[in-house]
Amino acid sequence: MVVAGGPEARPDLVRDRIGEAQRYIAADGGYRHLTALGLPCDVLVGDFDTLSPGEVTAAQRLGVTIEKHPPQKDQSDLELALAHAVLLGADRITVIGALGGEWDHCLANLLSPLSYLGARGVWGRLLTAEAEIYLCREGVLVESPGCRVSLQALSSQVTGLTLEGFQYPLNNAVLHRHQTLGLANRTLSEKARISFQSGELFLTVISSLPESSQP
Repeated sequence: MVVAGGPEARPDLVRDRIGEAQRYIAADGGYRHLTALGLPCDVLVGDFDTLSPGEVTAAQRLGVTIEKHPPQKDQSDLELALAHAVLLGADRITVIGALGGEWDHCLANLLSPLSYLGARGVWGRLLTAEAEIYLCREGVLVESPGCRVSLQALSSQVTGLTLEGFQYPLNNAVLHRHQTLGLANRTLSEKARISFQSGELFLTVISSLPESSQP
């Protein structure tokens, strides 16, 4: 698991959705998320313009491996943390704390991490309290009945798009990047199937929040 420092309104709900991880890697301020969630940190990566020197020193005393980078660099702290995870041999990576906060960082963290991992053959997802986001280059099963599902073309178009087990099915459709055809669908079956012939899709699966967490 790789943890960035973006704001998360309901970290308790994120904790319930994380599952287990073999290693926990924090990108700078993501270390605070791990601490708040009661999770360990194996590696702390970044230029540490968010964490104080005292926090970094305290992490080191706890046995956390520190990988410090200069402020003037060509990669974000999150990209560096992902690179470290890939170097360690991770083949499945969940990223939390990537969204929210400053808009330019939010947009970069939506597009870049999943593309970075996909290019290296690594399964990846962005996880928030409400949503899971994937970049799909091939068909996928959504095993979450009753969830809201949205599809957005990342490539200029996605061809041969077929949706089975959804409220709004599609058969061999073309989804262009400028279209919202794939927005706000819903799964009806235990295994809703998404298949397509070519292109790249952003897949967002939004689960219902517990009633106590609804606004």
